[in-house]
Amino acid sequence: MKQKFRAALFILAAVSMLLRPQLVTSAAGLKTAQEAASANSNANLTITMIDVGKGDCILAETHDGTVMIDTGYENTSDRVLSWLTEHEIEKIDVLIISHYDKDHVGGAADVIRHVPIGQVYLPDYTGTSKKYKNMMAALEETKVPYPQVSTESSFRLGNAAWRLYPSGIAYDGNNDNDCSLAATVRCRKNSALFAGDLEKDGIKYFVSEYSTLRPVDILKLPHHGVDEDNTDDLIALADPKIALVTDAQERRISGKILDLLAERSADVFSCVEYGTIVLTGAEDGTYTIEAERPNRPGVPDKSGEWRYELSEDRTASITEYLGSETTLSIPAKLDGYPVTGIDDSAFFNRRELTGVSIPEGVTDIGISAFAWCTGLEEVSLPNGLESMGEAAFVCCTSLEKIDIPDSIHSIGYAVFTGCGLKEATIPAGVESLGDSSFSHCKDLETIHFKGTKDQWEMIEKDKSWNKKSNAAVKIDYGSP
Repeated sequence: MKQKFRAALFILAAVSMLLRPQLVTSAAGLKTAQEAASANSNANLTITMIDVGKGDCILAETHDGTVMIDTGYENTSDRVLSWLTEHEIEKIDVLIISHYDKDHVGGAADVIRHVPIGQVYLPDYTGTSKKYKNMMAALEETKVPYPQVSTESSFRLGNAAWRLYPSGIAYDGNNDNDCSLAATVRCRKNSALFAGDLEKDGIKYFVSEYSTLRPVDILKLPHHGVDEDNTDDLIALADPKIALVTDAQERRISGKILDLLAERSADVFSCVEYGTIVLTGAEDGTYTIEAERPNRPGVPDKSGEWRYELSEDRTASITEYLGSETTLSIPAKLDGYPVTGIDDSAFFNRRELTGVSIPEGVTDIGISAFAWCTGLEEVSLPNGLESMGEAAFVCCTSLEKIDIPDSIHSIGYAVFTGCGLKEATIPAGVESLGDSSFSHCKDLETIHFKGTKDQWEMIEKDKSWNKKSNAAVKIDYGSP
């Protein structure tokens, strides 16, 4: 199934931003942009590794159908569904779930409910997690058949021959990875092996039980590129030209594995470096490789007037606003990534700001995030907010009122020090008030505490929360 790719994609072979120097001369036959256009017209297998962070969601497409292997996290399902919509994929013929960890099955319920699916193949054990139960409920609702694979099995979609390899390891409640269901696809001269999250015992079983496996072009490395004692045996068996890895900035692919792959002249592509990766096979057994502009965790990225960083699970944290608007509605998503945080000092000393609306989904506001925003008159905090860093709103002298959401359980050090607050609403669930959390708020007249007087007396303790504020501040109890 030939798909349209976004303008944001670029041909990796034509640029110098490469993971390893030998990519330009890949044994897989990477092509120039001009050659890619010609090859795509005869494409017979396209593999897309959708960027869901340190998790798996892979599409394998041919002219005869689409297979998805795993679904990423629950909070990356919107990104997966958006990809399907943007690339006009209206049906998934087969969904393969390798195992039931949250980074592989988390998005399954959403995908199953929103996209027609012909068949689901599951590993040969019963999960216990909430994500597993959500998936099973969605399968029951949609009536999609979902056999568990207990013996080596196969199916075809036109010219694409698929084979499923159960792990054979008994589930003990903690070894989901070793119970991963692996799969291969072979379509004319293109081939790939998807190894789930197999660890030492699972790899040992696979290499022994399926020792007659023919080499493949593409290997999706097991367990995010973590080195096991016998990973070299799997690499030797598969003998790949290209390796795909879903690692994370905090835990990159093992150097030993990189060396093993380099010895075989295999090229390595990681979502950490390249975002979503697309490999398109041609009739002659070569591949063109395309990827999104890199969105690397820990490295600020830019989307319009916003800079942000990505976390391991591919959620965004605002690091800077580059525009000049004085009243802001912070976006709920940037480049398709959910915004869940406002980073330290993100709006520090933006004195021109008068109003900020923070979207639902943001759970963390960093240290000094809005410090010295002296013109800030109004802030709308989201209901799911969980934490506000030290001095988050220090010296917001024009801010006269704040309504702290019920999801907050602690107000930290100096969060509202020096603000122009006249009244503040504090939820009953707050268990502690940090030192100087409302100090130097000389105009503070009323605290609306949604709990009881006894609760208030427990949390204010030594009264250090309002040092040098209005000593006559009135405390109301119950809902204001």
